[in-house]
Amino acid sequence: MALSIDRLTTLEQLAAIRTEWNALLAHNAINEVFLTWEWQDAWWRAYSHGELFVLVGRDAHGALHGIAPWFIDTRRPEERVLRPIGCVDVTDYLDIIAPQARREAFCSSLAAYLHAHSDAFTRINLCNVHGQSPSLVDLPAALERVGFQVTLRPQEVCPVIQLPDTFEGYLESLDKKQRHEARRKLRRAENAEER
Repeated sequence: MALSIDRLTTLEQLAAIRTEWNALLAHNAINEVFLTWEWQDAWWRAYSHGELFVLVGRDAHGALHGIAPWFIDTRRPEERVLRPIGCVDVTDYLDIIAPQARREAFCSSLAAYLHAHSDAFTRINLCNVHGQSPSLVDLPAALERVGFQVTLRPQEVCPVIQLPDTFEGYLESLDKKQRHEARRKLRRAENAEER
């Protein structure tokens, strides 16, 4: 199913899709705080350096099927780099937003739009994409089908640790000395609040 792609270029346009954005994100394979409308809006207001280039895909009935929260980085006059909002610093995980059932159609429509509007940018740099994201497969394949040359390479490693469900569970996972030290510091902090 081909989707129509619209480009949003103003904060007012972004604000108008806030509810739809977060509802769609709830069904995304990668649902990180960095992809919420609130984070993206705050990042853009604090660090923007370029032009908003947020692409949204809708079906014939107007239902939202995908969002590519991007911008054109214009810091270097000789380059217009298409990047995700939040790229590179400050944000760990970025991605397109499209539930798995809609992702392939969105990626195909997105790639066709980018091909048709390739005069708007000199290159695409999709940084900080989560290593488990299906976008690392679907989007490059769609871009290659329309003639883009795609290179994938790791940018940085983001350390992750799985934590138990409770704080007590976490304390139990520590060795005896670390557990004793953590509890001692917690008591000290609680006593400091009382003073």
